[in-house]
Amino acid sequence: LAAVTEELVERYAVDGVHFDFVRYPGRMGPKTAGAGYDDVSVGLFAAETGKEPAEFTREWDEWRLARVTSVLKSMRDEVKRARPGVPVSAAALAAWNLAYGRAFTGYRNWLRDDVIDFVVLMSYYKDPSHIWQSVINARETADSRRVVVGLYLPMLTPHAAARQLLMSREQGLKGFSLFPLDGIDVPEPGQYLEK
Repeated sequence: LAAVTEELVERYAVDGVHFDFVRYPGRMGPKTAGAGYDDVSVGLFAAETGKEPAEFTREWDEWRLARVTSVLKSMRDEVKRARPGVPVSAAALAAWNLAYGRAFTGYRNWLRDDVIDFVVLMSYYKDPSHIWQSVINARETADSRRVVVGLYLPMLTPHAAARQLLMSREQGLKGFSLFPLDGIDVPEPGQYLEK
């Protein structure tokens, strides 16, 4: 992955590099299938700790979080080596406790340690109060100038999207991201110019 990242940044004049799905699948309870229990990961964990991984143990969770961070850091290093001024970002679940504890996405630590330049919070909610809570949570968790709120357009009316965008602006965040592109109703050229 680091080599692919390096090649992209060296060959193309990119404006930035964004990593999506930099996480384990959600860990939602005992009936959720465990992620990371492949032979290689289990073997590495056993070699480093002398233990076998068990479901829902802090040590195993922290080890997997460290693997995610290590992969992200190696890709960031290649970007910064090839083009030092290119910003690196990553998507993360909006609520810090869910991002960290369920998906092993330690974005607060990534920002603190400059593993990423900014985080794009997946604030995919219809209810503005949920967006408000994720914005407040982000401000308490990280430097708000390094936080972008991601909005999922297919579930929002234009009015609701505008309201959520204004909410993020009022809180002094770095900006916002609209997802996905096919969720945006783009007018035909000149559609609104002719009266």
